[in-house]
Amino acid sequence: MNKKVSIIVPLYNTVVNLKQTLDSICNQSYENLEIIIVVNNIGEKSKNVVKEYSEKDKRIITFNYQEKKNSSKLKNIGLRSSTSDYILFVYSNDILEKDAVLKMMKLMKDNKSDLVQNIPKKIYKKNNKMRFITEDKIPKNNIVGNINNDLRLLTNNCYCDTILIRKKIIQDLFFNEDLNKFEDILFYYSIKKRANNCVLMNNSISKNIMEFNNFLDEDLEYFKVIKLIKKDFDSYDESIKNKIYANLFTKFILILMIKTNKNDIRLIKENINKLIIEFKDYKNNIFINKSIKYIVKLYLNDNKILKIINSKSLYFVYYSYLIK
Repeated sequence: MNKKVSIIVPLYNTVVNLKQTLDSICNQSYENLEIIIVVNNIGEKSKNVVKEYSEKDKRIITFNYQEKKNSSKLKNIGLRSSTSDYILFVYSNDILEKDAVLKMMKLMKDNKSDLVQNIPKKIYKKNNKMRFITEDKIPKNNIVGNINNDLRLLTNNCYCDTILIRKKIIQDLFFNEDLNKFEDILFYYSIKKRANNCVLMNNSISKNIMEFNNFLDEDLEYFKVIKLIKKDFDSYDESIKNKIYANLFTKFILILMIKTNKNDIRLIKENINKLIIEFKDYKNNIFINKSIKYIVKLYLNDNKILKIINSKSLYFVYYSYLIK
């Protein structure tokens, strides 16, 4: 089972908790690792941290780029540079448990899987206390199968960090470099299509430190991603499409909920309406939670929209209670 695993760490723009992240990688109980760090557009302090770790751990390979690149390009550089049969993306706000790689590799071998997915615990501060949520329900037992026979494998947590992938199923698949954001979501669904056998873990083996930013123009790239995924799954069974559409619909509503403020009312309503145009039948989609449909109704009501905007805690309420 001691086959080499490539851990790809793309670093760009703001980098948080970098030492914690690198410590959690370098101190893995599974030691046969190739740690590929791709650096672009980060501060001197973070660059010095990368240099310090690469000097003391010879498993680290560093690529430094001065010319600004988007996150897709950095991830693709990591993919093309890897020399192992297994790929694991870890981002700068991720912290792995000590046995994370060992547990994932064991599941990969025992189930002859192409992909092992972990649902990270997302850490946030509330009332000066550290709390956590997850963006999907963690199953009581490991779920093994593929998206054609078990829709639970299409999780709402559709990012690529801390998912172990057998490299042979990636082949010519790379992150879309025309996207400056949400490229993970497109890659996630594309790789799930290719995996004949997936495992969704029954425990979380990583933490993710939540970052809160304002809604930016690049967030509108979400609609590009929606169109690409709809095209990609056009010929698939309706139940699979509806589950994916529900995930995409829900995620965007929650992005608006956590990123917008009272100055964004026009922007919110405009984008809710764009979302409804993309998913005209959302009211009949059984995979969209009733509370999300209700929140959409409130967002479109001039008298109630401010109440929703001022209640960012609803984001945490949704994930803390409704996924249980």
